[in-house]
Amino acid sequence: YENSLYPRYTSVDLSEVELSEYDGPTHSLNNSQLLY
Repeated sequence: YENSLYPRYTSVDLSEVELSEYDGPTHSLNNSQLLY
């Protein structure tokens, strides 16, 4: 179960880094809400 979560978190982290470069840190907060 834990192993299945890793690919999801890594993909989200990559998207947050890419989005943060364009939209800034505020957009990464929206992505964190999707996790919860």
